Amino acid sequence: MDRRPSCVVYIIGPAADAAPVKVGIASSARRRLQTLQTGSPVQLFIHHEIQMGAGINVRWIEGKAHAAMWAHRRHGEWFDVTPAEAIAIIERLCAQADRHDSDEEMGKVIQLHPLAKP
Repeated sequence: MDRRPSCVVYIIGPAADAAPVKVGIASSARRRLQTLQTGSPVQLFIHHEIQMGAGINVRWIEGKAHAAMWAHRRHGEWFDVTPAEAIAIIERLCAQADRHDSDEEMGKVIQLHPLAKP
């Protein structure tokens, strides 16, 4: 179980309405952006980051977000969805995770419906 004391869930990608986006976790979204930018032929931006509390299982949130976008997976943690779509999934997961104490309880309550393919 990964309950990092200081961690962010981030969404990084190109221009505001463009895909693909990368959804991941890091201690610093800014440092992660710098690392990703080095290998990217296009300028990347941090579209969203949420500071996670010490009691939240960030790997669980990241995994559930990836599962919800799986039909749109391009490669690794990159998905062909807009930043707005990814943000909505992450915010829904975080809101629900805050209301439940245990991973077992969260797993029973949260059931995401994957994004439909266009």
